[in-house]
Amino acid sequence: MYSRNLEDIVAQHTIKLDYNEGDDRHHLYSMDKKRIVYLGNRDICYKVIRDNPKYEIVKILTFSDCALQRFLEREHSECEIITELDNDYVIQLLINLSYEILIVNGCPFVLPASLLKSSGKILLNTHPTYLPYLRGKTPINGCLLYDYPLGATTYCMSDKIDGGNIIYQEKVDLTPDLDLGLCYFISYTLEEKVFRRALEVLEESDYQYVGAEIDTVKYPLFKNDSDLRELDFQKMTAADCVRHVRAYGIEGEGCYANIKGIRYVIYDAEQVVNEYILGKMSSFKEGSVVLEYDSKKLIKCHEGILKLKKYCKI
Repeated sequence: MYSRNLEDIVAQHTIKLDYNEGDDRHHLYSMDKKRIVYLGNRDICYKVIRDNPKYEIVKILTFSDCALQRFLEREHSECEIITELDNDYVIQLLINLSYEILIVNGCPFVLPASLLKSSGKILLNTHPTYLPYLRGKTPINGCLLYDYPLGATTYCMSDKIDGGNIIYQEKVDLTPDLDLGLCYFISYTLEEKVFRRALEVLEESDYQYVGAEIDTVKYPLFKNDSDLRELDFQKMTAADCVRHVRAYGIEGEGCYANIKGIRYVIYDAEQVVNEYILGKMSSFKEGSVVLEYDSKKLIKCHEGILKLKKYCKI
């Protein structure tokens, strides 16, 4: 229901100016604008670019039931819905379309950047971490898991995943009060800030700016595998369990564990440090429930005691 032809999209997003027949000011103004193709599932960069008179969005490619698609539906703007299986189709479309800048914000595809840039196109991606840390899909959990700074980066794309040249980035240090929900908030609000500034940097340099290259050798891809969400109390320390739970402690994610033969998803936990409690529970078997009260459970880990504070059966 969101597909439409290129002319319709251009008409929808071209800024209307008052001018008389024969007055070529409107023509010149339109010609000066950079034509944009927007690809992704997040609406952050779209909101920056849509009302900027220096740019004209000629095509929007997004995914069903994502933040961008829902936003476009609310404002009655149309787009083309694609799926993660449409990689080849999207690449061919990007080759054939006429535009100057491709803006990517939340896309699962690996794009042939060299091929697309060979015709003079600029390829910009905005990533929700402080690159080169945590390259790859769904990376924000890794900030809490491995104690990396939060941040966001806009960069000119290369053929490597989250590789290329940094246009602008900012970071925010982790503090103990930050849970995963706040980390998402910080990273995504920073995306808006760094993308807006990156556009200014490019405009000021007449789109010739070349920033520092992202080191993809020293900093590998972050693979957000499902085993990072598995807690094994017999092998993991209480401190490690807390770190993993903190990294996935939001509804819709969480960590998993088997307790007394029952499968649980865990959203919040803390390490017990009281010396009396630790001494009292020292003889219990690793992996056992040593105490239950209110809605809390104390679990003996490979090293230390873990208090489960928010969890539910699956």
